[in-house]
Amino acid sequence: MKKLYFLIAFAFLFINVNGQKTSKVITFGGVSRSYIEYVPAIHNNATQVPLMICLHGLGDDMNNFYGIGMNRVADTANFIVLTPQALVASVYGYTVGTAWNSGAGYMGITLNANVDDVGFMQALIDTTSRLYNIDSKRIYVCGFSMGGFMSNRMACDKGNKIAAIASVAGTIGSGLTCHPVRPIPVCHFHGTADSTVYYTGNMYGLDPEALVSYWRTNNQCEQTPVYKEFPNTANDNMTVENYFYAAPTTGADVEFYKVNGADHQWLFLPNNDVSYTEEIWKFVSKYVLPDGWNISEKQANENIVVYSNATNLIVQNLASSNLLVKIFDVNGKYLTGDSSNDSEISIPISSYSKGILLVEVYDKVKNISSRYKISLK
Repeated sequence: MKKLYFLIAFAFLFINVNGQKTSKVITFGGVSRSYIEYVPAIHNNATQVPLMICLHGLGDDMNNFYGIGMNRVADTANFIVLTPQALVASVYGYTVGTAWNSGAGYMGITLNANVDDVGFMQALIDTTSRLYNIDSKRIYVCGFSMGGFMSNRMACDKGNKIAAIASVAGTIGSGLTCHPVRPIPVCHFHGTADSTVYYTGNMYGLDPEALVSYWRTNNQCEQTPVYKEFPNTANDNMTVENYFYAAPTTGADVEFYKVNGADHQWLFLPNNDVSYTEEIWKFVSKYVLPDGWNISEKQANENIVVYSNATNLIVQNLASSNLLVKIFDVNGKYLTGDSSNDSEISIPISSYSKGILLVEVYDKVKNISSRYKISLK
């Protein structure tokens, strides 16, 4: 996965004109972790703003990847940008550069497999939310190459926190089993001439079209996309095809940019026909985390058992009584609920459509809230 390089024509992207760019360090997992924070000049802490996390590729660093220019979009759209740094990885004693524990695997090897990068992202969100008035329903992640793999991992693992993601040249890794807790909007960009993460025969995970198919199925999207081609004006030997798969039931749309002739690279205007940075923000900014999902994570209750039969949802508390149960649909809309002083609750669910239900269980004795995903067949 090649390091991302930029044309001299875009050197202005590195110049901080309006906002405040700060290099920061937090300690997570006993290790100092670095990141760049960008706060636009128009930011006012009295107003809730979105948060965008931008993830670099294998061997790259936060300073170089800052050059995609997401900060310039933030200057007018008013959101905070975090560009974190991955830790250096090694294989059999040989250093291979910075790498996220993204699930991207090769021959059974997953780089930095013992590093909790998902937890690190959550720590960044929590830290930034304490400093600024972050809208917890508008937290987004994007990334390039291994950062794209990591973005997909965040969609797989943190759908209760992340409103939408975008990935460039990085899919779902072969070392990752994806169990998204909800439909989540996904936008993917991939070049057909990618010589690192192949368009066909990706050695590290899903092929891009298989990735799009996976998220379309998970999100209950329409099978036929809205198709358009970008005007071919840049004379860069590339053409851009856009496929938009609407999800009328869940609202978690999937968008795919197939760039014919593009290698493993990030595209910019005017040298190319499309600006990945601008298109990413146009996509993710349309989505908010549905109601019922943006609550603080609490200790899981290992004594709670949740299951369904043909007609009812059954919730049991193996350790105590006094239960409160709330059921939401896939979009986070409250459907029904019940409470009991007994150790078991049975709630009729036969009237609900097939699909995913979100179940929140509150143990009133131990003051513990737990969340579960139930799939109705």
